Amino acid sequence: MRNEDQIYLQLGQWLQSQHPKIPFHFDLGSGGVLTVGMATRNKRMNPITGWPDFCLPVKRGDYSGLWIEIKTDDEVLIRPKDAKKILKDETKLRLKGDWFNDHIEEQAEMLSELRKQGFCAVFGVGFDNCLKIINEYLKS
Repeated sequence: MRNEDQIYLQLGQWLQSQHPKIPFHFDLGSGGVLTVGMATRNKRMNPITGWPDFCLPVKRGDYSGLWIEIKTDDEVLIRPKDAKKILKDETKLRLKGDWFNDHIEEQAEMLSELRKQGFCAVFGVGFDNCLKIINEYLKS
């Protein structure tokens, strides 16, 4: 089981116990292991990439719902220092303060687009941070 999956499981269990009537959804197709046929189908049905891992389709305040891109506690989002060269599978030289890699930048762009559409959309790093985000959202 991937480390992110552990966070999904913990969050799902917590939500079911604390807020059993509130709907939520995890995107398991984004990082999971799919058969070739399922991966092909998933790519055709979901041509836009970068979707967040978690959705809470509940209106609160000015927001139409909550989206969280879940990361593990050890994942780095922002580059702490300049890269010396373009890294493998990257499209540009990453400097201090840039998104850590193309994948995280793509996810950040999707979160930005979702915010433009009226959603609360953020990165959540680790279980505790994700839980804090959900609690604050539900209180608003």
